[in-house]
Amino acid sequence: MAAASATGDGRAKRAVPDQGRRVLRLRLRPYLLAAGGLATVAVVGLLAAAALSPDPGVVEIEIGGELVYHGFPDIIADLKDEGRRPRYVKLGIIVELPAELRPRLEASRTAIVDALHAYLRERRAEELVGEAGADRVREALTGIVNQALAPDEARAVLFRQFILN
Repeated sequence: MAAASATGDGRAKRAVPDQGRRVLRLRLRPYLLAAGGLATVAVVGLLAAAALSPDPGVVEIEIGGELVYHGFPDIIADLKDEGRRPRYVKLGIIVELPAELRPRLEASRTAIVDALHAYLRERRAEELVGEAGADRVREALTGIVNQALAPDEARAVLFRQFILN
């Protein structure tokens, strides 16, 4: 990429880039950028790749794979009895994860739904109200999904619907 500099007569002059300069172009997935330990390993790997690259101009490294969305069937669970009318919650859940983990998630689907039902049956309606309640359920579900995918992890757990009756 050529840089422009101003001359004394008001016209721009193009500077010739240094031909011996190495340019490092990276394409990193956002969910991998947050991992501190990975950052250290990535820097060492990038330096090695730059030094060993046959093309002195560009080194391209792509980390991570394609992300997919996996939907679960709607989950309806009765909540802990409070002595009044029965209360229910209905959840529509979508898990965002790397494509290579999808078969493992599908294989664990029944266990994940069962664990989520067990978690919800121990909750009272007041615990699930509002943003804080949704965050607690999301956190619990993320833990359940990640336990099924261990040592790998899902990128996100999203709600398609969250209805509290």
